[in-house]
Amino acid sequence: MKILPERKNKSLLIGAIAAGAVVAGGLSWLLFSERAKMFTGRVKENMKDQARDLAASLLTEKTGVGKDITRPAADAIIS
Repeated sequence: MKILPERKNKSLLIGAIAAGAVVAGGLSWLLFSERAKMFTGRVKENMKDQARDLAASLLTEKTGVGKDITRPAADAIIS
């Protein structure tokens, strides 16, 4: 009687390889395409604007000075 080796479940390995391929494709798109450079530029500018707004809100909350006055100070801090 022949003893067959146990079969091992390889679904986790296949899933990890597929996920790695997707991540590698996304990173290569972000690094090498022209549209991605425009997209990342817009994202960076949006993040800076949100950081300026957050800094102005925090300054307004801590000092009690109006946001119209603290926004230029926050712009100077973030820039």
